[in-house]
Amino acid sequence: FLERNRIVAKLCDELMVVQVEDKSGTLSTINRAVKYGVPVDILPYRITDEEGKFSNTLIGTVGKCLKI
Repeated sequence: FLERNRIVAKLCDELMVVQVEDKSGTLSTINRAVKYGVPVDILPYRITDEEGKFSNTLIGTVGKCLKI
């Protein structure tokens, strides 16, 4: 899937991420998008949600908060 992620990151005008976990394919896509200069929007989670912990960490470092 890494090759597909590279293609997705290169073709999009902006990348919207709903959930990302450490050591995931999504993280690979985010890294490629940043490398290509593609803006990354990340859906925030409540601070108490363990499943969204890594997504929240990435907001402000490699992406911006997705406003709904």
